[in-house]
Amino acid sequence: MPSGTVVSIEGTPEEVEAILRRLEAKSSGPEKELDKTHSRKSPAILNTVKDYIIELRETGFFKEPKSLKQIGEALRTEGHIIPNTTLSGEVLDLTKSRDLRRLKDGNVWKYVNR
Repeated sequence: MPSGTVVSIEGTPEEVEAILRRLEAKSSGPEKELDKTHSRKSPAILNTVKDYIIELRETGFFKEPKSLKQIGEALRTEGHIIPNTTLSGEVLDLTKSRDLRRLKDGNVWKYVNR
């Protein structure tokens, strides 16, 4: 493969050719590019919840502390419907990786730019 991957395929010449065409199409597709702080280098297609949250951060959404409910509402506005159980884990991971900071506001955690 162009990427250096070695593939062994058994089958008829037609089957092998069809599989190779599919593999080549997949390997030539666009890839998302993220640097170490998850900053977006190009307007590539976003595929993960973390990418969606990082995009919110880059637009200034986290200049003021935001609750999980507010984050979920902002994502829904963008067309990304994420369950709260998934969202809480992803935001906590971003906090642990120091991409976001969390503050206690009464009984609610709020998230802000670091």
